[in-house]
Amino acid sequence: LMERYNFSQLIRMGIIAKANVPNGIPIHFFGAGHPMILSFLVALGYDIFDSASYALYAYEDRYITAHGTFKLNELDYFPCECEVCNRHTPKELKEMEKNERTKLLAKHNLHAILREIKEIKERIKEGTLWDLIEIRSRAHPKTFAAFKELVRVAPKIFNESPVFKRRGIFVFDQMSEERPEIAYSRKKEIEKIGQRCK
Repeated sequence: LMERYNFSQLIRMGIIAKANVPNGIPIHFFGAGHPMILSFLVALGYDIFDSASYALYAYEDRYITAHGTFKLNELDYFPCECEVCNRHTPKELKEMEKNERTKLLAKHNLHAILREIKEIKERIKEGTLWDLIEIRSRAHPKTFAAFKELVRVAPKIFNESPVFKRRGIFVFDQMSEERPEIAYSRKKEIEKIGQRCK
């Protein structure tokens, strides 16, 4: 599912699994390791991830970013500042012996995953995880389809999530109206109106 970018199915599976586990228990999402989808899974309540994607992709000369995966031979420049990307060009990596190239690509890929995890942690602290999800959803049609799945279940999944923001809410389009903060506020207003009408 990950290699084919079938993120919608991954989200559906994640929703079903999460619904069958009591709250407060850490949940491990086995095999999820692409930065494109990690923020979605964290929003669903997954805590732990592991994947060999960084090494498997490297073996096939694939370069991971938060916006997608690229074949090494498609790149003229590296869009990253990690140690590997700072010291080498795509051309230099292409000319290397296979084992050394795989090792360096794996190192970069692992860096890309770790960078996304740090971004997610910071976004959780700031209360802007949903903003990151919306940004990631626009990176690829497959992540946008996964976003639609997440929005579909957002009221059920996020009804017990803490709702706070330190900054204003970014509204990208109509789908942004389903973000947890807005849905929560809408629900509270409906409850207040219902109480006044009694």
